[in-house]
Amino acid sequence: MRRVFVAVALLKHVASCVYLLLLGLIMLFAKPSDQVKFQVYAMTSLSAPLYLSFAFTHLLGAISLFVPIRCRRSLTPMRWRSLSVPSRVVQLGNVVETTVQLLQAWRLSKYTVDVDVCVAYALLVSLAAVSTPWPARSDAARLVNSLTSFGLSTGFYLVVVVPALLVAKFVDPRVGYSSNWTVRYTLLTRFLAPNSALDLLEKVILFSASLWNVRQLVDPMTLMRSSVVAPTAMTSRAIGPLVASFERLAPSKPARYIVWRLWVKRGLVLYSFSIGLVSAIAGLSVMMAPPHCPPECGMVATPWWTNSCTCALLRIECNDTNVAYTTNLFSPEQLGSMLFYVQWVRCPLRNGLNFSSLSQFPQLYGVTVQSAQIMTNWSLPPNTAWPPNLLSLNFYDTPFMDIPPALTVLPTYCQTLTLSQSLTTSTLPPTRPSSWANLAALLLHDNQLQEWPNWIHELRALERLDVSSNQFNSIPENELLALPALSRLQMAQNRVPTLPYALLAAKPALVLDLSNNPIDKVTSDVVAARIAARQVLVDGSPFCLAGGDGCAAVCAPTCSNLARGNNVCERSCYNRECAFDAGDCAANGTQW
Repeated sequence: MRRVFVAVALLKHVASCVYLLLLGLIMLFAKPSDQVKFQVYAMTSLSAPLYLSFAFTHLLGAISLFVPIRCRRSLTPMRWRSLSVPSRVVQLGNVVETTVQLLQAWRLSKYTVDVDVCVAYALLVSLAAVSTPWPARSDAARLVNSLTSFGLSTGFYLVVVVPALLVAKFVDPRVGYSSNWTVRYTLLTRFLAPNSALDLLEKVILFSASLWNVRQLVDPMTLMRSSVVAPTAMTSRAIGPLVASFERLAPSKPARYIVWRLWVKRGLVLYSFSIGLVSAIAGLSVMMAPPHCPPECGMVATPWWTNSCTCALLRIECNDTNVAYTTNLFSPEQLGSMLFYVQWVRCPLRNGLNFSSLSQFPQLYGVTVQSAQIMTNWSLPPNTAWPPNLLSLNFYDTPFMDIPPALTVLPTYCQTLTLSQSLTTSTLPPTRPSSWANLAALLLHDNQLQEWPNWIHELRALERLDVSSNQFNSIPENELLALPALSRLQMAQNRVPTLPYALLAAKPALVLDLSNNPIDKVTSDVVAARIAARQVLVDGSPFCLAGGDGCAAVCAPTCSNLARGNNVCERSCYNRECAFDAGDCAANGTQW
């Protein structure tokens, strides 16, 4: 049994260390856009250090398991060996832990759009509450305590959330371009990371309880068979009468005190069972009786104890017969107050978006408008502003000619601005809109731009720039070198004849897409190696058509391989040759 417990403890120490270390480092080195996007409480000053401290503690715990048990006993002070936590304290700790677990399950129900995730966590809380209301004295009780505590503080998220975040962060960032992915995992990440002082305290309690319970698997084995020597027959005869006399002289506890302690223990057990019952009922009710939402709600959150709709992702597709219906639909009475992302397709928005309607949804994160006719001089009404939490604004096939005044005064923390097939002008404004300073992604593909603005170097927070399918014939290397966070530059389907060698040398991690440009040669071995590694794409260029290394065939001269399978419906790839954008349009419900 000891070897099994040690193996379980080692696995949990390692898993917890990896989980806490990943989250701690991500918070510590988060990009400015991530800090705004995930809204972590005291991200670098408090949350990250606490997570890293717990990771370090688990690392020490894992290392200690490789120390021989005799050495561990010899290194443990004698007074520690005699310490025994009273059973009522252990029982009270279990009650506090399960209470916090219930609060976290309730919060998760507001942040997840997957019913199975909500139900699974609620049932796991119920199992923990019902199985551990008594002191963990037996081996079985310690094992159950440790497993449920680990699962609810760390293990559940390692399975449900972390893999998808790692893929988006380190493998293929394009998975995060999908509105479905954005809604699902942005909400889950906001739950995963502490977003208030109270939430941080709750997570610290869970991490501490998990650490305590995993040590309970191995520490009792370390301290057993200590220096206490079993009495022999001779010593028993010698000290037996003395012990008996001390027992007679010891003050006896009043009967009322004994009865009070018994009732307290029973009350704690009853409270724990009540928590388990509440969690099970709440989770199962979400699955058995989900709230009714309009069919336009593509994703729905399922908060406990509510029968009203809580729409998270809304897609409104207008036609001549449903204008009045779609107008009345966009209200908290129909959708709830937690709307996170909204898409308008072919809707009559001649006067632009209705800001009074948008302001009714304080959690609104993203807005996408597709194939709408909005007046070219669209401006904000007097004394009106964008919702402050709006971080993503996207316009597709919405002809503005030039950038309208309403988009020169973006929300304070707006991170993404997309204007695709929406600009008929060849130049951007001569002066940078001041509200663009915080943009992390500027997507201006499928337009008719020819000239770079002289203020592009002022977008200091810019991480991704997409100007594919325009008419640029050069790359402003000096301007782009001034962007410290730039990690992805997409300029496919332009007229650029040469590679930006200075830019690539200064930014070795930059992902550059120059597919379908008239590039006929590569004069740097370092850049050639990056082309072979698919970090720099020149597919469809004369260099590739002549048999250059590291190239891949393109489905059409209008479509880059980087644009296919990027979870965004690209009109330039929406043709039979490119399998209609490799299914991106069908997956996102968009048909050009």
